[in-house]
This record gives sequence, structure tokens and C-alpha cells, in this order.
Amino acid sequence: GEKRMNKLCFIGRNLNRTELQESLKKCILDSGKLPEPGTPPKTTPRFPVGTRVLVNLGTWEEAEIVAHWYREPYWETGRFAPYQFRVISDGGLCYAPKDSDKFVKKC
Repeated sequence: GEKRMNKLCFIGRNLNRTELQESLKKCILDSGKLPEPGTPPKTTPRFPVGTRVLVNLGTWEEAEIVAHWYREPYWETGRFAPYQFRVISDGGLCYAPKDSDKFVKKC
């Protein structure tokens, strides 16, 4: 999938970029490095990769499953989402926190 990125903007005078980056990293990461991912669950999600489904994004949107057991780099060890989707209408990526009809269902 595509690389996802968040950015912060600090506005001010005479800011020390290196100091800000290191302080932020320490705040986010206790050890200063990304958490180990852990082992993905051994269960198989209901829908295979490539399946078109409806995902709950506040409204039900059509999407295609692009991955099983998706994980964000900053999530704690062992946290995985059963599905990552590509939304058909805009090509954006999203994930479902649980394999439930509340979040994802057949088209």
C-alpha cells in the first residue's frame, strides 16, 4: 500500500528543529524507536483480499480489500486491524478495527 504520513507544523521564532524533533520522538515513543509489531492473529478474516465490500465511514461506501492484518507503525505491539481497504470513490485507504458487520459487510 501507499506510505502514510502525518505532519506537524510548529510556528514561532528561533525554534530548534532538532530539539523539537527529538522531544516529540521521546514523547511518542518511550524507547525512541517504533514498537515491535508482534505476531498477526492466526484467524482468517471473513472476506478475502480483492473482495468488494461496503465499509462504514459514517456512511456506507464501496471499497476493495487490499490487505489482511493491517498495522500502523506507531500502534502498540500486537495491535492489528483485520482489513485495509481502498475506497472506490476516491482511492483513499482506510481500515476496519474489527471484522464485524458494524464496520464491513457484503456489497
